[in-house]
Amino acid sequence: MKKRSILLSLLGVALLLSLTLMACDGNGDTDISETEAGTEVVPPSTDTDTEEPNGAAQPPADDPVTALVPPHIAEMINRAMPTSEQSSYDVIDGGILRYVVATGTPFGGILHSIWSLSADDSHLQTFFLGSTFTVDDDFLLDPDGTGTAVRTFEISDDGLTITIFLRDGVYWHDGVQHTARDWEFAYEVLAHPESGTTRFGQQNSHRIVGINEFREGEADDIAGIRVIDDLTLEIEFDGVLPIRNTVFTQPLPYHIFRDIPIDEMQDSPYVRTEAAIGFGPFIPAVIVPGESMTFTRNENYYWGAPVLEGVEVRRVAPDLLGAELEAGTVDIATTFAEANFPYFDHLTNITYLKAPGWAYNTITFRVGYFEGDQATGRAALDPDAPMSDVNLRMAMWKSIDTELISDAFFLGLRWDGATIVPPIHRNFHNPNIVRPPYDMDAAHALLDEAGYEWDGDYRTFPEGSPRAGERLELTFTFSSPDNATTEAVQQYHISQWNELGIYLRIRDYDFVAWGQLFTTETDDTDWDVQINAWSFGTNPSPAGFFGPAQGFNRSRYTSERMDALLARIDGEQAAMDPMGYRLDAVWEFQEYLRELAVVVPTQFRFAFVPVNNRVVDFEIVATPAPSRGWHLVGLTHDEPLRHGQ
Repeated sequence: MKKRSILLSLLGVALLLSLTLMACDGNGDTDISETEAGTEVVPPSTDTDTEEPNGAAQPPADDPVTALVPPHIAEMINRAMPTSEQSSYDVIDGGILRYVVATGTPFGGILHSIWSLSADDSHLQTFFLGSTFTVDDDFLLDPDGTGTAVRTFEISDDGLTITIFLRDGVYWHDGVQHTARDWEFAYEVLAHPESGTTRFGQQNSHRIVGINEFREGEADDIAGIRVIDDLTLEIEFDGVLPIRNTVFTQPLPYHIFRDIPIDEMQDSPYVRTEAAIGFGPFIPAVIVPGESMTFTRNENYYWGAPVLEGVEVRRVAPDLLGAELEAGTVDIATTFAEANFPYFDHLTNITYLKAPGWAYNTITFRVGYFEGDQATGRAALDPDAPMSDVNLRMAMWKSIDTELISDAFFLGLRWDGATIVPPIHRNFHNPNIVRPPYDMDAAHALLDEAGYEWDGDYRTFPEGSPRAGERLELTFTFSSPDNATTEAVQQYHISQWNELGIYLRIRDYDFVAWGQLFTTETDDTDWDVQINAWSFGTNPSPAGFFGPAQGFNRSRYTSERMDALLARIDGEQAAMDPMGYRLDAVWEFQEYLRELAVVVPTQFRFAFVPVNNRVVDFEIVATPAPSRGWHLVGLTHDEPLRHGQ
């Protein structure tokens, strides 16, 4: 007998929670993780002369991203605060920017991208690590390194080698010059099996000549990385790759880390405390672990001393953020809970910037495990895993109404996403991919046909499966919710899958512990399904998510066809024809993933950034960081403006 849906009562509870906890988070996210190796890039700007009455610039009429999102989403795109020239007020000398990371979870406090896993830590890093490359409008590395530590680069005629020319006069915060040795050293740490990082193999790092021999202890250095002089570095790959789509690892100060044992680096003061250094516009000053971080101006910043005197970053629980915005205690927040927007959209002191972002939500099904050691292991399919049945995966996908989630929980500020490449990748996003329509009857029929018979309130595993005749029980895991909307979204999934006849065993963890379950070292297999959120990044290659050796490949799916597609996406012909051959391969990969349903994208979302109206020269592309750099951001008043002021 099928269980009756409790959807209406669940939605009622969610709406009641939104009313009683007026500033609940509303993100509905259990995890936002990043898959790039961490190189800080300066994205393209979106200059326009069109303004709203409040001075916030609108996207140009020919913005190609608007054609890839629903019309109501396109109308809401709003990327920029006024420039200092457009402002009615003069920019003050200095001032402290009050920046908020909207999260109910303490910062992990990992201050270098080689080891960090969460977007929250990445927000802290943008102020001080420093930008390395510039990208163009298609997010390809741009040899015009305006504003970055890389002056320019050259790719060899045979396409195997990139020569990176560093800018002279770029200094670490302690006054030591940034050199090519810092880049080489970063790759040595990245590749070392005892370094504790999960990022090896991302962004083609495993394709560097000699890096695997170094990783396996067969060589003392990486043959394909050559320091020519202090400002020149060559990196040679074992085949022709789309190098301009590759994200290179953030350099690591050799003079600091060379005396620290490799297995102690990630817990050292230079990664965990205000002793961390970069060459960016601000310098770490004070850290309250898990709660806040203060930065002071880097007077010797190579692109000119910042306008701001300093930055104060703290975390604020999403359910408190709206009230703080109204009171004038926040200049910029990383995001704003969509469910709270109706209660605070009237604020006269705040402009809400909205731009299609990198992040999206997914459902992930475990179909395998990680086999082998850290250095040479890879994903392997588990034919006995409950989710190895595509019929069960498809039925669970069909049973989730993403349009209802967007409207009821996020008030129309998110939209249906059926592919892992978000629309911000205007060329590589495949607009032809559509999710199977929500249809609970069709989901039931699919399970009926696949032999999942009813036994009381729940179904049983079909004949021929390792657990034939047993109750259809799956383990559902997520990080513990820190707000009402996240909890309501999780409960919605539980109720829908219960109605399908699936008994769910729940495993929830705090954010940090939950994320560590799925590294290749830990490889926890005591789960079947999870919901989470990911941040994609500038490289359209899905290898960081689905490469067989990647920890971020949480489904642990692997196949010859997937390997072949990934090889095409990152291979020689793709490098020679990135907007033809490579684009076709990325589109085909998205179609293949739609057929597999091992990772099911559910919703795209805005970079949704509330900004106090005293802030000028702040523009976003797809993240809450300024596209032209933090050093240019300024303030027009001594304190953040209050509502009504």
